[in-house]
Amino acid sequence: MKPLRPWRLPTTGILAVAVVAALLGPLPAGPARAAAETVVKVTAFGADPTGRSDSAAAVAKAVRHAKTVKGPVRIVFPHGTYQIYPEQAEVRELYVSNTVGADQTYKDKRIGILLEDMNAVTVDGDGSHLQFHGLMTTFAAIRSHDVTVKNFSFDFTAPKAVDAAVSDSGVSDGRAYRVLTVPQGSGFSAAEGHVTWLGEKSPATGQPYWSGVDGMQYTQIHDPAARRTWRGRNPLFDDVASMTDLGHQKLRIDYTTQTAPTDRGLVYQMRQTTRDTLRPLLGVTGHHRSGPQGPLPARLRLRGAAQREHHPRRQRVPDGTGIRSNHGRVRGLRPDVGGQGQCEDHRQRVRRRTRRCDQHPRHIP
Repeated sequence: MKPLRPWRLPTTGILAVAVVAALLGPLPAGPARAAAETVVKVTAFGADPTGRSDSAAAVAKAVRHAKTVKGPVRIVFPHGTYQIYPEQAEVRELYVSNTVGADQTYKDKRIGILLEDMNAVTVDGDGSHLQFHGLMTTFAAIRSHDVTVKNFSFDFTAPKAVDAAVSDSGVSDGRAYRVLTVPQGSGFSAAEGHVTWLGEKSPATGQPYWSGVDGMQYTQIHDPAARRTWRGRNPLFDDVASMTDLGHQKLRIDYTTQTAPTDRGLVYQMRQTTRDTLRPLLGVTGHHRSGPQGPLPARLRLRGAAQREHHPRRQRVPDGTGIRSNHGRVRGLRPDVGGQGQCEDHRQRVRRRTRRCDQHPRHIP
């Protein structure tokens, strides 16, 4: 597949917020830009490539400095692992998609890498890995032109969703049971016949960034063998007699019924219905609190490859796969990203033609 050429997004009176991770193969930069490019290293502002400490504040400082540079600028993450927490990340009041409505609780978005009112800028990961935490957006380009992002992988430690795989089931001592296996990073506690799912704990408050009980509010079901995903009823928490934490990310649920479950091997993806945070690989448009600001042409060039690592279903995005956008509409691959705008909901906003959600990641021409 040939790399897609840079796209241009015409907008009027809106902020174009492109939350990206990296996709296309190499696209040549113009010789004039390459010759005059100024390099800004995030490590010069205190970012930690060893991954031992939070680099959010340092990244924000580096980007702010890059904004003051005249001419093309390259923001470089020297090779390493960078931890990015929301507490010291940039914050903007954004009205994007349906993450904010009558309830203004979620109007403030925390953004790991924010490019705002910038022109001719490259974010170069140098092969680094960015590990995001809590509820935050990875990357946003606002009123910016000629933006290139490349050469890094990224992941979230504990996405705001739980993928519970039925790894065992049957009947024991006259009672049906299931054993659920959940990914590393999905914390939980079981007591009195209920399970509380726990997000990662904030190092600032010591409290989890989010929590939910049992099946929460929304479930979609994935069959890895058949490569099918659908929205359906969640039977995991019906007629529960007891729950036991078996350790090693396994939860046993015993039921009052005697009928053996027939869903061994299926994965129940559970999440809340509140969309408070944009995640990566989602292009959207939204209104700024200060109102219309005139035409805002934007161009974004995506390069390199991205990888989400900790979940078995979050595989490497193939090289040469890309996304394009026109008039605020995204086309192309849109992998599952942990509960923020899942397949069925995403289908309401994106024309996915005849491809099924369970077939992603794929490119749709």
